[in-house]
Amino acid sequence: EVLDSEFKAYTDFSVEDCDPVYSDDPTQIWHTVRWKGNTNVSALWNKPCRLCFHLHQASLYAFQFEEE
Repeated sequence: EVLDSEFKAYTDFSVEDCDPVYSDDPTQIWHTVRWKGNTNVSALWNKPCRLCFHLHQASLYAFQFEEE
């Protein structure tokens, strides 16, 4: 989820809005995060953001933002 400077989730970017990220293929390491099917985070442009990752039987080694 994406949080503001007061640790509150931005509208449409909460953990509840986030689509689950998973794969049955253990060799697949790249995943795209989507909120309600949307990958566009431009609504957060120039806003303070804190990322909060909720993991279950997983490890996070790196992440990146990529322009479409």
